Amino acid sequence: MNRIYQVVKSPKGQQTMLTIRKEQFQAFATNEMEKFILDTTAWIKENEPNWFSDNKQKIEIQKFIKELIIFAKKCNVHKEINIQRLVYYKIKYNYDLPLSKGLNDTLTEENLEEEKRVQNFFLSLTDGQELIEITLDTNLGMV
Repeated sequence: MNRIYQVVKSPKGQQTMLTIRKEQFQAFATNEMEKFILDTTAWIKENEPNWFSDNKQKIEIQKFIKELIIFAKKCNVHKEINIQRLVYYKIKYNYDLPLSKGLNDTLTEENLEEEKRVQNFFLSLTDGQELIEITLDTNLGMV
C-alpha cells in the first residue's frame, strides 16, 4: 500500500510523523479542486456578471475552469491565485489556447518564479498596459 509521510510540528514545537494513504491524499486533492472550482465560479459570477450571464450554464463554466486548471499545470502554474488570474485573463483578453509561441515562452520561462511568469504573461497580453474601460460617467481624475 502506498503511503505518504509528512513531518508536522505540534503547537508545542514537537515533531510528529503523519501517515496518509495515497487514496486519502487523492480524495483530499479532489475535494480541494472541487472547492476551488466552486469558489472561482462564484468569483466570476460576482466580478464578471456579463460574461457569466451570456447564456452560460454553471456546468459549462466549471468545465472552462477545469480546462484552465489543466492548462495552468502544464505551464507549471500551481498556486490557486495564479490559476484564478489565468482564468480572469482568459475571460478579459480571450487569449488563444494553445498559446502562441511567444506567450507560451513567457508563461513557461524556467528561470523565473511562478508569480513573475504570470505577471509577465499579463504584460504580454496587454502590451504592458491594462486597458481601462471609460464610460460617460467615468471620473478621469480618479483613473
